[in-house]
Amino acid sequence: MKHLSIVICFVFFGVNLSANTINFFPRSNSIAFTDSVNVKEWLNASKMLSMAAQLIRKNGWQQGSLTAVYAHCAATALEAAFRQGKFSIVDFNYAREALSRTIHVAREPQKLANDRLEVPYWGRSFMEWNDAPGRTKEEVLKAFNDASNLAISLSKKH
Repeated sequence: MKHLSIVICFVFFGVNLSANTINFFPRSNSIAFTDSVNVKEWLNASKMLSMAAQLIRKNGWQQGSLTAVYAHCAATALEAAFRQGKFSIVDFNYAREALSRTIHVAREPQKLANDRLEVPYWGRSFMEWNDAPGRTKEEVLKAFNDASNLAISLSKKH
């Protein structure tokens, strides 16, 4: 059975085993090996980050609310843009990466010593940055714009 799965894999990916060599040849329904595998994700991340900024402009910006409000912070704006768009979870993670690089915070939050949550809220780092004393709506909108531009530039590097 192990040999059968290897053969199926080779047939699916278009591998030629003649003359004791392995030659890859692109099939019409496969990605050529020279194509970038994450251009689409960076471009979708850029769109999502732009949508998040639009949601803040439309619904307002909030800071430090402990209850649900109509206005958005950086984390809830990004989450709302993800839900409203036709984005994948991979696109969402690329958007998070671009924003975390832009505002210099960790993309993945660390579990705190007294954290009641088993899995820390994905947007904790973004909320803490958003809620920093003196932070302004303009700074948040600029961060989303800069992160969107970063995602576009990263799509061109790959």
